[in-house]
Amino acid sequence: MPPPSWKPCPHCGQQFGASSLKIHVERCTARAEFAAEHQLREEEGFSRPAPLPDWPKCCNCGEQYGPTAIKAHEKRCKRLRPNGANGSSGGGADAFDGLFGLGDGAPQARDCGPRGKAETLDLDALRALFNFFDVNKDGQLAPAEFGQLCHQMMPGRAADFGAEPALEAKNAVVPTVPVSLSLGGGATLSLTLKKEFAAADLDGNGAIDFDEFVQYWRGIAQSADSAAFDDACAMFALFDADKSGELDRHEFLGLLNQVFPEHCDENERHVAAEFAAADSDGSDGISLSEFIGYYSRLKQLYDAADSADDAAERAAEAAARREAALAQSLIRCACGLEFLADTIAQHQRTCTACVPSKGPAPGGADGARKSIEYGPADAPNAFVPCSLCGRTFLPDRLPVHMRVCKKKHGVSNGCRETMTDGMSASVGQYTEGAA
Repeated sequence: MPPPSWKPCPHCGQQFGASSLKIHVERCTARAEFAAEHQLREEEGFSRPAPLPDWPKCCNCGEQYGPTAIKAHEKRCKRLRPNGANGSSGGGADAFDGLFGLGDGAPQARDCGPRGKAETLDLDALRALFNFFDVNKDGQLAPAEFGQLCHQMMPGRAADFGAEPALEAKNAVVPTVPVSLSLGGGATLSLTLKKEFAAADLDGNGAIDFDEFVQYWRGIAQSADSAAFDDACAMFALFDADKSGELDRHEFLGLLNQVFPEHCDENERHVAAEFAAADSDGSDGISLSEFIGYYSRLKQLYDAADSADDAAERAAEAAARREAALAQSLIRCACGLEFLADTIAQHQRTCTACVPSKGPAPGGADGARKSIEYGPADAPNAFVPCSLCGRTFLPDRLPVHMRVCKKKHGVSNGCRETMTDGMSASVGQYTEGAA
C-alpha cells in the first residue's frame, strides 16, 4: 500500500510524493489523451456530482459513479488507463484514497474483466535487490536500508522517499524516523523517513521483511510505459538546461536518441522529414507539450515494430547489467545519496546537485550553438561516445544503443559492452571461455 502522504495525479491516477506530484501533473496534462478527454467532457457538458454512499466504484480507478454512468466511465477509464491505476489495476477503499491498495476495491477489480496487458513483478530481481541492501543479512530492512533500496527502485524520484535534510523534520506534523546513511570516508547523510517506512512496516516491528516490501512496492510501482514517459520528460528538462522551454532541432534529435537509443537512424530520418510537424506552433523550437506528442507517436511506431526476440534480448541485457551492478560498490552522487551503477545516471537526470551546463560544439567558432552533449567531460552524467557510430549518449543509454549498433556495424558476439567505472560502458574483445 502506498504511503498515506502520497497523492494521486488527478489525470492518470499514478501516486506521487509531494516533491514529484506537481512536476508530473504538468507533464501529464500535456498528453494527447488528457486533451481529448478534457474536450470530450466539455462537449458533453460533463459535471460530476458528489457521489452517494451506495454508488459503485470503478474497478479500474476506484472512483464512485452512479449506476447509469458507471459502465460508460469504466469503458472510457480502461481505454485511457489500460493497465489500471498506476499500471497495476485495482481501486482503493475511497475515491483517490488508498487508490492502489488492497482495500475494498480489490474484489471489484477481480470482477472488472480484462483491462489490458497486466505487468507482473520480477520477484527474483526484487529479492536480489532486497538482499543487497540487507547489509546484516537478517532478512529484514532497517529504516536506512529501506531508504536506500527505495532510491534504487525510483532513482528519478528519490525525494519522494524522504530524501530531505533532517533539519526540516522539526516542523513536521507526523512522526519521523531520523536516519544516518554512511557515505564512506566517515561522512554521513541525515535523512528523514516519515510515513513511508511506517506504510511498509505492516506488523509494526520496526523492520521490513521481503513480503512486506513486495506488498509495499506493488502499491506504488509504475507500469513500464509510465516510467518510460516520466524518464523521457526528465530528459527533456535535462536538455533544456537554460530553461528556455524549447529545444532546437539538434537538441531535439539528441533527446530522441537518448529516449530511443536503439532507433538512432530512424530518429534522424523522422526529424529530417517531420521537424516542422513536430514544431506545431512554428517557433523553430520544440516545447515540452510538442515533444510529448511526438514521443507518443514514435513510441507507438517503435513498439509496433518490436519483436518478442528483441524484447527478450533487451531484458536479458538489462538483467546482466543489474547483476554486474550488484557486484560493485554503491556510487555516491553529488547530493550525498548512494546508488547502484545502473541507476545513478537516471537519478542524476533529476538531481538538483547535478544540474548540467551547456558547452560549445567541438571546433565551433565563437557563438556556435551549445548543448549539454558538449558539457564538461568530468560532469555528472557526462555524455559518452559510441565507439562505432560516434554518437554520444548518457551513460545508462549507451549500452542500450550498443546492442543495436553492433549489429548494424557487423560486430560479432565476440564484443560486448563492459561497465568499467560503474558509470559508462566500453566495448572490448573477449574470448569465450577465457578466464
